[in-house]
Amino acid sequence: MVFFDNQGEGNLDKIAVFDWGHVFLSYPGSLDRMADYLDVDSKQFREIFLNEISLHEKGRMTENEWLSLLTGHSPRNNVDMKEFTLFYKKAYYDAATLDIRMFEMLNEIKPYVGWTAVLSNINPVAVAIIRHKFPGFFCSFRWHFFSCEMGYVKPEPPIYHMMLKRMNAAPGDVILVDDRQENLRSAQEIRHFEKGNSQKSMGRISTIHFDRGVKDMVVKTKARLLRFFED
Repeated sequence: MVFFDNQGEGNLDKIAVFDWGHVFLSYPGSLDRMADYLDVDSKQFREIFLNEISLHEKGRMTENEWLSLLTGHSPRNNVDMKEFTLFYKKAYYDAATLDIRMFEMLNEIKPYVGWTAVLSNINPVAVAIIRHKFPGFFCSFRWHFFSCEMGYVKPEPPIYHMMLKRMNAAPGDVILVDDRQENLRSAQEIRHFEKGNSQKSMGRISTIHFDRGVKDMVVKTKARLLRFFED
């Protein structure tokens, strides 16, 4: 697998920002393994996990607090926290999978794109795993915007304002690829960005809804990105 570096050769005034989960990365079977370990129904555990993880992804709940919350739903009263912590991280690590098609697409568009960034709702364990398991992938982005380090999650507006400010970019210079419509709608509502001590309005963030249920989604994403950088 060939990884591209974090600067393209094309229009450096524009930036492609990508979500990670369900765009590049997936963790198939990880929640089922955790549910089995804790003797919790898989469907029930998935609901608990997805409904409760927001505070952890905002960095407002420590790893120990998060894992204690999960084990608290187990009918067992003898769950060893140290053992579960190791199991939890191994389940994540083993399941973490990269989408080869997306990387091939990124290599193909490299001569035409400028900077790339990631904006992801993600917890610290997942960040550490991706950094270790896929170092080339991790380093292929110029900017890394992780919810657990920013204190907000998509679709909360402050996370987009913070991203634009750190990149010193106007909304119209950014295209966001994400699998969730609510994240894209919120991004499109951002019309101002901070420049020095003032706010300026320059367009709005362009978006691509990455829906794996759509035929030829990777091809369509590539075409849309190329149009954005050619304009």
